[in-house]
Amino acid sequence: MPNPAIVAAAILALVVAAGALAQQPPPKPPDDGDAPIEDARESLPPGENLLAPPPAGWELAFSDRDDDRAVYDYVPAGQDAEEWQEMMTVQVLFDTKGQPPRGVLERLRREFESGCDAAQAEPAGDRAVTSYPGARQLLLCGRSKRGGKGEAALLQVVIGREATYAVQRAWRGEPFRGAAPAAVRAMVAGWQQQLDTIGICDSRIPGKGCPHP
Repeated sequence: MPNPAIVAAAILALVVAAGALAQQPPPKPPDDGDAPIEDARESLPPGENLLAPPPAGWELAFSDRDDDRAVYDYVPAGQDAEEWQEMMTVQVLFDTKGQPPRGVLERLRREFESGCDAAQAEPAGDRAVTSYPGARQLLLCGRSKRGGKGEAALLQVVIGREATYAVQRAWRGEPFRGAAPAAVRAMVAGWQQQLDTIGICDSRIPGKGCPHP
């Protein structure tokens, strides 16, 4: 089993660092009395790091990990892990060694569809991240089994050296039939742009060093 991973959350950056989660607890948003963290890059540990900043003003709503994966959900201020309309999820997968990006997407697609009564999946496309192999896919659910709402999720998978990473932007709202509502389609364009900004750095590899403030 690969080494665990850490997620270090800050106001301006989210960093998932393979190799350090065993030494540090899951992150929490700063309390009102805490001094803000200006940039999580200041505390990047050596080794492989996934850089995946959530949208400005979003907060950590849920985190969990076990031997197979670590999961971190972010939502806009005022929403929570149960009553959310938009969400960003970062998963660090430890049990996918040797699987290609599309194979990991297929597994996550099946998980998504298991909670849906009317699921659709657009064709997956190869989408590398900082030259690491990756793939991306849009998933649609006209009516979820839990709550009966419509859902859409744009999922990016990237295969790192230490772990596999999955970053997802999602929407939940009124149920729909057939194609996703136009408003959701408009949101997907922004999701694409955000997922295009994620990256992997590795202090051990020339040319892939992690950024500094």
